[in-house]
Amino acid sequence: MEEAGRLLMHVWGIHEFMLLNTCNRIEIMAVKAASAGTDALVLKILGFDQLPPDRYYVRRGVAAFEHAALLAAGLLSQMPGENHIVAQLKEALAFSTAQSWAGGMISEWIAAALHISKEIRAQIPAGLSQGEIEDAGVRYVCQKRPDPGTPIAVLGTGIVGQGVVRLLALQGRRCQWFFHQNEPAADAVPEGVTLAPWSGLASDLKQASVVIVATAAETPVLNAATAGQLKPLGELLLLDLSTPRNIDPAVAAIRPGIELADLDVLKSWDKQASPALASLLHSGASMVGEHKDMYSAIMRSFQG
Repeated sequence: MEEAGRLLMHVWGIHEFMLLNTCNRIEIMAVKAASAGTDALVLKILGFDQLPPDRYYVRRGVAAFEHAALLAAGLLSQMPGENHIVAQLKEALAFSTAQSWAGGMISEWIAAALHISKEIRAQIPAGLSQGEIEDAGVRYVCQKRPDPGTPIAVLGTGIVGQGVVRLLALQGRRCQWFFHQNEPAADAVPEGVTLAPWSGLASDLKQASVVIVATAAETPVLNAATAGQLKPLGELLLLDLSTPRNIDPAVAAIRPGIELADLDVLKSWDKQASPALASLLHSGASMVGEHKDMYSAIMRSFQG
């Protein structure tokens, strides 16, 4: 992030920008001179020039304004309607401001997107399955392994890991919760959950028939070298809720009976690309269109 930002600071015509890195998404939001031919250079700095044209997008003007509002409303997320994106946008803005990449213009842009997103969220129908990544993950596990006595291990004590453990407890599922550096406080551990240190993976993980990984490591925590820690025989469900992936896909091929699901599999299973979502995206875009005055005011502010 820092290196990309340093290079972008030297691109002529870009006045301010913000870098956003979330589940399955990397974006730059930038205020630039209309006459500046910066696209090719920005694509190269971000590495997007190595992608096929259908794997990235460029939005300008009103289309960028609509995109920002729908993004803030969670409608473009892996799990449509989730709320994590709001915190991620605010954190990205704070980080970009601290780096002197973003200032008043980007702050005004994000504030407008968040304002409109609240109106869009208020219109999300109850029929559209909503929730965070952990909601869909627990639903997936409960459907795939309906036996309440199935041994479950959860790796990671961040926001997603905490949510997974809490939801499993609400479903009456017992689990073993592995922590690395940040041991959860006693009052944050639901009934039926057993805490275990990371050093216990080598022995305790072999008992689990379901392993949910919600860590934030830069490289996979479950790979060919650590596969010996997993259950040696029988069916084993591995669910990777991490970005980047924290389970090496090669683990699934080590022996028969291993099923691996990541965020893409989870998204497909949850069937969020539904007629209800398509209708909501359309109505959301219409609501953004009703705020043309806000967009025009922001443009006048930028040009001033």
